[in-house]
Amino acid sequence: MFEIIKFNEHIGVNQKYLLLSKEERITKTLQETYENRIVTDMGVILTINHINHIEGGNIIIDDPRVHYNVEFDALVFVPKLYEIVDGVVVDIVDFGVFIRFGPIDALCHISQVIDGYLDSDKSEKIITVKNTQKKLKIGDVVRCRIIALSINKKEINKIIVTMRQKGLGSIDWIEQDKKEKAKKGKTAKK
Repeated sequence: MFEIIKFNEHIGVNQKYLLLSKEERITKTLQETYENRIVTDMGVILTINHINHIEGGNIIIDDPRVHYNVEFDALVFVPKLYEIVDGVVVDIVDFGVFIRFGPIDALCHISQVIDGYLDSDKSEKIITVKNTQKKLKIGDVVRCRIIALSINKKEINKIIVTMRQKGLGSIDWIEQDKKEKAKKGKTAKK
């Protein structure tokens, strides 16, 4: 999910940074340009870790910036298809649940929340499983699996998750299921 990735980029340092040392001006430019940005087909750059190599310092006619070739390491949030992730419910809508993990929100379609019939209270933003009375609300911690992933367009990035498989769902549900299973195991031994 989180990886250190090496980048080689050509950057232009803005005039406002020219009074800083070369390392500081490049660090500031890299942070401003890359941090919290989506990298196509990869993920989200969270932070610039280390600048490995700086080359250049060229000025181009009609461009007030100073240009460098820079090799740097960055911490990147890289979601993977079929990966199991823990996240927090941030919104509940008619068609599903939005779950935040890392710097990204994913959608769990209402059909992928749990096996069973669901009731939803739109005003309270709570989903209730009819036969078990399990509830899901904003702020709940959940475990889900990434089942569809598209991080290749700046405006449309999609992560779709499921919580229907065994061992997935609200952490409270998972713990409750473990306790019930342990209780059944004890009564079966008697």
